Amino acid sequence: MTGRGRELVETMARRKVEILCMQETKWKGNSSRHLGEGYKILYTGKSTKMNGVGVIVCKNLADKIVRVVRHSDRMSEDYVQVAFESGLWNIISVYAPQAGRPQEEKDSFLEDLEEVVSRIPGNEMVVIGGDFNAHLGEKCPNNPDEHGQRGLGERNEEGGRLLETLQALELFAVNTGFTKNYEQKVTYRSGGHDTQIDYILVRR
Repeated sequence: MTGRGRELVETMARRKVEILCMQETKWKGNSSRHLGEGYKILYTGKSTKMNGVGVIVCKNLADKIVRVVRHSDRMSEDYVQVAFESGLWNIISVYAPQAGRPQEEKDSFLEDLEEVVSRIPGNEMVVIGGDFNAHLGEKCPNNPDEHGQRGLGERNEEGGRLLETLQALELFAVNTGFTKNYEQKVTYRSGGHDTQIDYILVRR
């Protein structure tokens, strides 16, 4: 296990995190690895060390995975069977194109996401964790079913498109629905700017 992997395992164990969605893993190919202490990562990536997404599961869930579908190096669809009455949970890790990428690439990402989620039966749980490179903004009063009115900053163009996708797929951005202090809302810092571009989405 690498130093980074060991650090992740220790953090997950300390914070009692059972499932972790990762982006920019930069690992080649499609495979899985044991990280120690029973934790396992399932990942997908390009032939070059770019992009890459994965899902880490704890020991209690590692043996309950019933299906893994690797859609692309920006999206993995991992089915995890958990001991809840709701039955099958579908955990999807995503990494959206960055702001400077071509519009066609951004549109293709959202179309792929819609395709993946639409294939999942309506009676199954869907949880999507990822770097969406989009700003949903602090509030969105016209969309209470998609936004919890406790986000951060101003919504940008990418955030508007993401919001449309949430409407189409009946998803809710969970981390806009909790009362948190400013520091807890920030998911990315660069050049003196604080932003919230990482979201956890769940099927309503």
